[in-house]
Amino acid sequence: MQCAMENLFAHTADYYDLDTRFMPGTDLDLYRELLEIQGDPVLELASGTGRISIPLAESGASVWALDKSPAMRAVLKRKRAGLPWRVRRRLHPVAGDMARFSFLRRFPLIIIPFRGFQALTDRRQIESCLHHVKRTLAPGGLFVLDLFAPRVGAAVSESATDERIDWVYERPETGELITRASRRRGIDTERRILHTEVVYYVETVDGKRARRADEFSLRYYHRWEVETLLCSVGFEIIAEYGGYDKRPIHAGSDMVFVVRATQKPSALRIMDS
Repeated sequence: MQCAMENLFAHTADYYDLDTRFMPGTDLDLYRELLEIQGDPVLELASGTGRISIPLAESGASVWALDKSPAMRAVLKRKRAGLPWRVRRRLHPVAGDMARFSFLRRFPLIIIPFRGFQALTDRRQIESCLHHVKRTLAPGGLFVLDLFAPRVGAAVSESATDERIDWVYERPETGELITRASRRRGIDTERRILHTEVVYYVETVDGKRARRADEFSLRYYHRWEVETLLCSVGFEIIAEYGGYDKRPIHAGSDMVFVVRATQKPSALRIMDS
């Protein structure tokens, strides 16, 4: 059984934005819609390179962007340095662990976009994160949680797979030719954890070549597990979607939950090893 890796993007953070350039932007539309209703400030957990935090700050919101990875925060800070000062002053990068964080202020909107929550693979971390979110929400505040809908079952092999090419891209600003590949290192079906290696092969204009790789672990959930988990911590689910376009949850590749805190948690707990 493989140990879960911390998803810190230590060697690949500089290429992360190339992966997310394909995203349609509908998640940002939903966050902006909720921001209009809830008001700011906004807390984004696992904020990465600022794909969500920066546009929200450009929209006029005060945004706290918390991430554990020094490499990802370094990319965000470089991007922040190039923003107009009125945007910079509204965007606050924070070094922190989404499983354990503390703020003096309370937030009417807390978000964990693009499956970041699934980087938490230990039950204690998972529950700790949700308890800290609940404690940090302002009265009437909303929490948005995004996860991918699983496509793995009992018949899926736990063995590793060969490396496959995902895309090839020439970076206009540098002329680098970047080939992105990935390899499934295994699946822990008992604990429902996917182990993956992501590789970027980088060839510069002068012919130099480099390999940049990180290993990642993500926990996958079935819908009923997420619902049980959220209720056990003391959240009320007010909306759940199969995508950011608000399609039915059974009809999409994502599971998007919009929740708010209740007064008393139920006795249910997530099932885990």
